[in-house]
Amino acid sequence: MSIEVIKEITEYLGRDREKYKEFLTEMKKYHEHKDKRHLKAFYDNEYYQRIYKGTPNARLDRKFKIITRLMKLKQGETVLDIGCATKWLKPYITQYGATYVGLDMSKNFRPDVVADAQVLPIKNRVFDWVVLADVIEHVPNPQNVITETVRVAKGIAAVVPNLYHLNSLTFLPSSPYDGHLNKMTPKRWNKMLEDNGVRILATRGFMYTPSVSFYSIKLLEAIDLVFGTKPFLLINDLLDPLISERAPGKYLGQEFIIVGETCATNV
Repeated sequence: MSIEVIKEITEYLGRDREKYKEFLTEMKKYHEHKDKRHLKAFYDNEYYQRIYKGTPNARLDRKFKIITRLMKLKQGETVLDIGCATKWLKPYITQYGATYVGLDMSKNFRPDVVADAQVLPIKNRVFDWVVLADVIEHVPNPQNVITETVRVAKGIAAVVPNLYHLNSLTFLPSSPYDGHLNKMTPKRWNKMLEDNGVRILATRGFMYTPSVSFYSIKLLEAIDLVFGTKPFLLINDLLDPLISERAPGKYLGQEFIIVGETCATNV
């Protein structure tokens, strides 16, 4: 195990749980009261800033490559990355000759567009693609985000939690330390998209190593970090091509990836 992983686990175990809970609560308060002071408190918090330091880890690198492969990007196409943060996705998009635009609510990351995903200041059908990677499970009204996405783009690529991740099991109560506001089965995520005029082109699971993270049990959450290290990622690489794109395997990954095209008649 590398020194970096040991350091990450040590820092995680030493995290002040109550302060972390307060940090997550700020976003919920913003959506409830629309007071931007809560939004600023969330984005300025050390926990949020720490997440996006450096470059994408090995897990994200694999995920971004899968997303862009499924999108079948063509030169000249335009892509809006909602919740872009430090624009980690950008080089994965531009390598295909596509144009990248990053959108985020936080000015701290200097996105190309500062806006709320639920109310996009963008005209209809401007983009070829919108990417919602780990976004719609964090907003109180995912329906609004999808409606806006269908309005502004011809295609959508979304990543949501899958049932294999214990914190995402729909029949369990939400954890106070979980930033996910919405928990749905893969089929319900698909239905929400289809009901809003998205024709599903491809779905697949991602990340087949164990996930034991569960609520505030620190030991299990620390073990979960270990499962994201190189040996387990290599195991995932072996399993991925065998089971990721067919049932039941695609419903068993930690994450569920959906790619579809939007219908102009619904705009």
